[in-house]
Amino acid sequence: MWAVGRTCASGVVLAAVGTCVTLFGQPQSDQKVLSFEVASIKPNPSRIGIRGHSFPGDRFEARNVPVRELILVAFGAPGRVLPEVLMSGGPSWIDEDRFDVTAKVGGLGPATVAQKQLMLRQFLSERVKLVVHIQSVDAAIYALVLAGRDGVPGRQLRRSSDDCDTGDAGSVPTPTRPDQPVRCILHVIPPGLLTTRGQTMSDLAYALTRTLDRLVIDRTGLSGRFDADLQFNPDGLPGWTAPPPGSPNRDAPSLFGALEGGLGLKLESTRGAVDVLMIDHIERPTAD
Repeated sequence: MWAVGRTCASGVVLAAVGTCVTLFGQPQSDQKVLSFEVASIKPNPSRIGIRGHSFPGDRFEARNVPVRELILVAFGAPGRVLPEVLMSGGPSWIDEDRFDVTAKVGGLGPATVAQKQLMLRQFLSERVKLVVHIQSVDAAIYALVLAGRDGVPGRQLRRSSDDCDTGDAGSVPTPTRPDQPVRCILHVIPPGLLTTRGQTMSDLAYALTRTLDRLVIDRTGLSGRFDADLQFNPDGLPGWTAPPPGSPNRDAPSLFGALEGGLGLKLESTRGAVDVLMIDHIERPTAD
């Protein structure tokens, strides 16, 4: 069994939710354990092709993914993937081996993404004998704060009228007309672009956590939702490479500089208690 429940002792906020939660933000009662009606996991020895997961209709699907990714999906906040920095342990094969997963909700009716994440936890418990617990560790973190003393954000951080509920959506709303702008975006992508539409500061902190491999907590005091566009030089960020010669991002400021100069936000390095998902036991899945 896995440990579940809430703990706010550390004061650490899981940025994707904006409230004090454990990594298991959706505890199940003993009376109602959610599980897929039908589910399969198969090795993908080719290790080629599209890699990723999705929650279409009444299903969960994953292609060419390592088991670590499945765990991160299952134990993230509703509608979010748990940042890798908030998970520890496990044998090397959970990163090296690739698998395909197909699962169907069954007769429960329409299921939210959050409910499918709970079903995926149960699936991992049954098929790979996953046992985990939460451990609070002292770690380096970043606090996202306003850079100026006047409490005014930068010009590139704009108030948004979009209402983007990421908890159960599982997908990004798309425009209905070619000339309509895309809504509800949150991504940081090569060669050094940060784009948000209708996102909170906690959402931005979540994206920065995944980019920087360090927990980022929102201490801006800014409420509501925002749009932003930033261009930055990713050289030196974990897992990123320097922009090629001639790239417009090559002369752009670092992510830290772009946040301060464009959004009026600053990342302050500090330390704090961080809740980390620890893998106690896991086994390779048996063939279907």
